[in-house]
Amino acid sequence: MLRFAIVLVLAIPIVEMWLMYRLAAAMGFLPAVALVIGTGLAGLAIARRQGMHALTDVRSKMNEGKLPATSMADGALLLVAALLLIVPGVLTDVFGGLLLIPALRKLAIFWALGKFRFGRSVQIIHGAWQYKNRERPATKRSTAQDVVERSLRQNP
Repeated sequence: MLRFAIVLVLAIPIVEMWLMYRLAAAMGFLPAVALVIGTGLAGLAIARRQGMHALTDVRSKMNEGKLPATSMADGALLLVAALLLIVPGVLTDVFGGLLLIPALRKLAIFWALGKFRFGRSVQIIHGAWQYKNRERPATKRSTAQDVVERSLRQNP
């Protein structure tokens, strides 16, 4: 994992410089620089607006007595998207722009939950996250219908 991180830290600036060179060759130097500066300013605006929106959403869910995990994860990914837009470069702008799409943010959350379980089972049913401690590893994969039926039996 450490080797992957080192390669990533070294490769991203090289790829960014190459992409910037290609973009400047295609568009011209000043338009390419203006595009990078514009996406940085857009990232600042998005971070401010969406950050405040995510904070109010988390507060409202907590006031309702609901678990604000979905709102917190969504807000965290919006912050990552804004930071990627602020960092100058074409590749980071593309990834930041992709994270602004709500469906891709949800896919990123599902991917992260699958990668980092920390000994707990996570089920997402209609936007609500349910955590259950695992006593033993699952022997078969649950279908969506099994999950909903189990949830209805456990939470009448």
